[in-house]
Amino acid sequence: MKQVRLWAMIAMLCACHGLAAQSPHPYEYMRGEYVVPCPDDDKVECIWHRLVVDNKSNDTLECGSRIAYNGINRDQIATLEHKMVVLPSSRRAVLADTTKTDVTAASHSVQCKARRSLDDSMLTPQCKATLKQPTGGIDYPADSRKAGQEGPVMLDFSLTDHEAAPTDITIVGSSLWPKLDESAKQYVGQYLGKTQCKQGRFRMPLIFRLQ
Repeated sequence: MKQVRLWAMIAMLCACHGLAAQSPHPYEYMRGEYVVPCPDDDKVECIWHRLVVDNKSNDTLECGSRIAYNGINRDQIATLEHKMVVLPSSRRAVLADTTKTDVTAASHSVQCKARRSLDDSMLTPQCKATLKQPTGGIDYPADSRKAGQEGPVMLDFSLTDHEAAPTDITIVGSSLWPKLDESAKQYVGQYLGKTQCKQGRFRMPLIFRLQ
């Protein structure tokens, strides 16, 4: 219930600063107008901080973000850095944090670069693939959740005309977080599948998302 209350307050945030004029990929610094319960102690009042990227391009962006406080956050950190993949035509908070209500941002920045287009030359779109999804869900590492790590992972893999687990599983689009990439790779390896061709190469996207 606490998480629902906290995320419900996001709609009440105000955009305090924007850097659209200085960057091809605009971002906004947002600070909550209203206090919310702190995620680690709902008896204490907190304020949310957000760095939000508005990706209006057709590129997948790799973004690094940084915020420095006049004070410290709930983890006793004065400067926080984060990274995230932002998909085309999407708006994402690339950094989200919580502080006590008297803490303000001294500075903030977001740097994004377009990810190089993926190589499709080895894929076999003419070969139809049949896949059976694993019975268990994908493992979202607990420490990755705690650290706010999320993002998409793109994986290529091979199948033959005999039903079996995928082979030659390769990360072709990283989430920027090694533990999430490895979890995605292990999950794809639990599928069973085959293709109508003697052998085929295929691609699968997976997304780790906290909300």
